[in-house]
Amino acid sequence: MQKILITGVLGFVGKHLIDYIIKTKKSKILGLDVLNFKNSNNDLNKSNFIEDTLVGSKFDFLQLDILDGKILDKLIKDFKPDIIFHLAAQSSVKYSWDNPIQTFEINVFGSINLFEAVLKNCPNCKILAACTAEEYSYEYSNSNQIIPINEDCKIFPTNPYAVSKAALDFFSYTYFRAKGLQVFISRSFNHIGQGQSERFVVSDFAKQIALIEKGSVPPVVNVGNLNVYRDFLDV
Repeated sequence: MQKILITGVLGFVGKHLIDYIIKTKKSKILGLDVLNFKNSNNDLNKSNFIEDTLVGSKFDFLQLDILDGKILDKLIKDFKPDIIFHLAAQSSVKYSWDNPIQTFEINVFGSINLFEAVLKNCPNCKILAACTAEEYSYEYSNSNQIIPINEDCKIFPTNPYAVSKAALDFFSYTYFRAKGLQVFISRSFNHIGQGQSERFVVSDFAKQIALIEKGSVPPVVNVGNLNVYRDFLDV
């Protein structure tokens, strides 16, 4: 039976991923999450689980901060996963402007801790490093129109979150080339779907509309820059 480790399991994507794995694969699953950015617990005690969020009886869950390299190393040594979905991240662009150092620590240093632990304890493990299309730069046509982004576009991040994910992207490739680590990179576009935080645009709009329909607020939707174009991917 395969052993699958998911970091950031309580995040938006993690919840949907683990539900999919439980329904489609026979695997031993361990999910990790810090629960909140200020958590500093250094033990591997099980956390209370939210039954209406995930199927808690089908997998194990541990509260863990990936910035704690020693604890993470012990966990990887004991569990020895075959596959890791590395989703743990600070993923809000707005939050990254307010907290650039913390964003870089979580997204980059935490990921390096994971790579080092895998190299040391289970070097044949396959890792998916979840990166982002925010890493790409915009390119313009001769008529000054924005050209849709594809994988051949340049990496040129323009906000602290994107910079941190670009660093993870390059570290992933470096560990693959220099150390032989089986790490794969995805550069996902904007996710949408049920259960997403209202920090993100579609969920924010949906919440505002729901409150308007309930009559709780005036019929006005507050928005940001509407001249921006984005692709959205259902989770």
